[in-house]
Amino acid sequence: MLYYKDPETEWLSLHKTEFSKISQDDSDILPTLKLSYDCLTSNLKHCFSYCSLFPKDHYINVENLIKLWMAQGFIKASDANQSLEDMGREYFMELYWRSFFQEVEEDEFGNIYYCKMHDLMHDLALKVAGAKCAMLPSDKKDIDRRARHLSFNFSLKSSQQIPISVSQTANRIRTVLLPSQQRERYALRESLQLCDAFFSNFKFLRALDLHDSGLTTLSNSIGKLRHLRYLDLSGTKIKALPNSITKL
Repeated sequence: MLYYKDPETEWLSLHKTEFSKISQDDSDILPTLKLSYDCLTSNLKHCFSYCSLFPKDHYINVENLIKLWMAQGFIKASDANQSLEDMGREYFMELYWRSFFQEVEEDEFGNIYYCKMHDLMHDLALKVAGAKCAMLPSDKKDIDRRARHLSFNFSLKSSQQIPISVSQTANRIRTVLLPSQQRERYALRESLQLCDAFFSNFKFLRALDLHDSGLTTLSNSIGKLRHLRYLDLSGTKIKALPNSITKL
């Protein structure tokens, strides 16, 4: 946070103002970490809090993360000649340089393609995200009506269904992610019912993750999701997309 600030003036000012407001409880570091968050621009704040949708110790695919940020409208290009992908990469690197991400993996060209969040940073993301982002364990039966972004911290099986209350109470959901989904074989009927529930109830979805979900066909009702900008069907056995996909 202090890297670009003048040590002679701004550091001292920050010490006298911001640090004096922080509780000196040795057992709670979050108020101190939150100073770094408070100095972010509004767009970067949205991008960081959105990462609370991933479980702790989860390897985040950076390219997919940037696409998810784009789908939610968090990325604003600074000029007309810059692509949103390039701007999103700048957003990520800004957060990485400020230590919001760590344990990165790079390709042979030095580009970061995987990263993690420190547990304390993940706790901070949960705190600042509040009710807007919710990660549901398999035993949770309800959801806050203010939720806009959901992730399900379990692998979908016939024995672990998404709670019905999700579609009944959270009719403004923008994101559905399955970060913990593993490639498993389970009843196709359950997969189709799951998709139909999404397409029928989540009319405002902008990002839908169905990777490794066991699907072999995609329902024609996908065309109802007029706001959809991100769709992950990787790891499925879908061979053709329905004609209604052109309505998106």
